[in-house]
Amino acid sequence: MREILHQAWILVAGALIGSVFFGGLHWTVHRAIALPVPGLWFFASSILRTIFALAGFWMVTDRNWQSMLVCLVGFVAARLAVVWWTRVVPKMEAVATSPEVRDAP
Repeated sequence: MREILHQAWILVAGALIGSVFFGGLHWTVHRAIALPVPGLWFFASSILRTIFALAGFWMVTDRNWQSMLVCLVGFVAARLAVVWWTRVVPKMEAVATSPEVRDAP
């Protein structure tokens, strides 16, 4: 039972690492385009995000391949969640703020 809880914690940690990594990528893409030197921002962001992800994997998994696999599953799940979030939420906000949507009389 203790091993299952440990692996569940590693899965959640992988999801948090992935959320920061892919959320940071989304933030960088939306913010850096308007800046005068976007290439520098993309480069710096990729270096920082990669260092964060590698350090997170290294600290969380204790260099055990089974734990690394579980952490990777959480990381990939976070990617899927961020992709879903960035596609669905803006559409929901656009529908909620469109003039065609009115309250019932």
